[in-house]
Amino acid sequence: MGVARSRADPNVVEMPVTTIEADIASGTYTDQAIVQAYVNRVNTYNPLYNAFTWINPDAVAQAAADDAILAGNGGVIPANEPLFGVPIVVKDSMNVAGVRTTGGYSGFTAENGGVDMIPLTDAPIVARLKAAGAIILGKTNLPAFAKSAASANTSYLGPTLNSYYSTINIIPGGSSSGTATAVSSSMAPIGTAEETGGSIENPAGAQSLVGVKTTFGLVPTSGGIPLNGSTRDVFGVNARNVTDAANFLSVIAGYDASDPKTAASNGHIPAAGYGSGLSATSLQGKRIGLFSPAFKNVTLSPETQALYDHDVQILQSLGATVVTDPFSDPKLAIPFNTLANAQITSSAGTFTFSAYSGVNEPYDLQQWMSTLDPKKSPTTVAAFKAATGIDLLAPSSLGGPILGNLASTPNLSVAVTEPTVSQDAMVAAFNQGRAQMLGEFEQVLSDDNLDGLFFPQEFKEPGPLVGGSYSNTTVSEVNLMGTPLVDLPGGYYADGAPFSVGFLGDQWTERTLLNYAFDFEQNTEFRVAPTLVVPEPASCGVLVLGGLLLVRRPRKQGRDAA
Repeated sequence: MGVARSRADPNVVEMPVTTIEADIASGTYTDQAIVQAYVNRVNTYNPLYNAFTWINPDAVAQAAADDAILAGNGGVIPANEPLFGVPIVVKDSMNVAGVRTTGGYSGFTAENGGVDMIPLTDAPIVARLKAAGAIILGKTNLPAFAKSAASANTSYLGPTLNSYYSTINIIPGGSSSGTATAVSSSMAPIGTAEETGGSIENPAGAQSLVGVKTTFGLVPTSGGIPLNGSTRDVFGVNARNVTDAANFLSVIAGYDASDPKTAASNGHIPAAGYGSGLSATSLQGKRIGLFSPAFKNVTLSPETQALYDHDVQILQSLGATVVTDPFSDPKLAIPFNTLANAQITSSAGTFTFSAYSGVNEPYDLQQWMSTLDPKKSPTTVAAFKAATGIDLLAPSSLGGPILGNLASTPNLSVAVTEPTVSQDAMVAAFNQGRAQMLGEFEQVLSDDNLDGLFFPQEFKEPGPLVGGSYSNTTVSEVNLMGTPLVDLPGGYYADGAPFSVGFLGDQWTERTLLNYAFDFEQNTEFRVAPTLVVPEPASCGVLVLGGLLLVRRPRKQGRDAA
């Protein structure tokens, strides 16, 4: 006999993924009611916050089908579906079969003079989430080609607002702006994020979320629009709590044949998953290194320093021993904060290490385009140019939307001429620099017997929506090394802007870092749900933000009571 299922309207504000699963299994709520509640919030708030580029019209029907499965199964969630019935959002740089992938770029939308880029299949990360039972609620906004770590202001759809907009008009963080806003505002419980240089960390930090920037190669990035696909791009998660983030990571991590770099993850993924054994005493007895300008040559603002100092005291109260200034070690071959700009020599000559990271972008972009449906979209750079007149690989000085100055990156001109050929020698040169930088990092951990690092996520308060920046303490160091970082709420500035902290470690240490973050989270509970602005449903307006036009409904005096 099936479980009697409630049709009451659930309050999904700040509802954890684990609660969603428990409620639908117990019959407390139907999955249809839960998904409908999220859809209602999207319909209410998205016209103002602009987090979504696409909303799945079949989400509620899919939830109803899940209810039918549960009704016939005694309320038992199907085996091997840890996200059964959970609505999620997907960053609109990742392929969902049959739904256009825009990358926030007007040229990838037919209504803006370009063409719709329709994928033939799901990206591996999306396929894994669907196989785990997740329901795709929608796709989320980002800056054009993910080329901002601060905001989505360059998106064809216009800016996304920070969920804390009613308190302070700051940037939402980028490039996973829409995912962060959707999750923080409880328009969705969890979502995918992607990073080349801060795009998972910064939105999480700016919106008081948990962000997991993964080890390079842990999660397949094939089926996603690349920026530095062969060298730096990683996929991860934005969530409201550590447990949900860990369980989500368990679903998306691991080898996929479409992405050879993920072979390196074999043997590094916990068999029981990243959420197994999370402990609120995991920091006890650990040696944790602290931030200093020897890691990155920046100075914390006075308020950031005060917030960080307070959180370090909490760390110590949880039994951790802190080690100050570990990166000032004079034994290091090269001072750590200069390694990102170190000179390395390869067959192409001597260049700055970080300049190599984008050299394979033409090939990476071509590989992504080959995943598109040839009956609906151009599948080569040349075909796209023929259809639109836009040369995606032209230097930015000539109107190209992706690449910067050709002269700044070694052998990029060769890569542009032959986008179907991987520039393996240049990728190898980048990996040479990565190994050097990673070696210095690991030497610091070893010399001071460190179990991890604890940093402020930013060195000053997030800036305003127009013209503002997110001043990250770890970008692009962790991106060049390919190492993981878990950031989470660390408090709030006096004006209400979120403050975030991060746990850093060596490659493949996500489980350890999530444990530290869980301990800190459980003993602080810093996150406060944002109070949302309710837009006026009866009329539309145009908001002008420093020259940026965002069509949306104007606010009224009402507020989200939750």
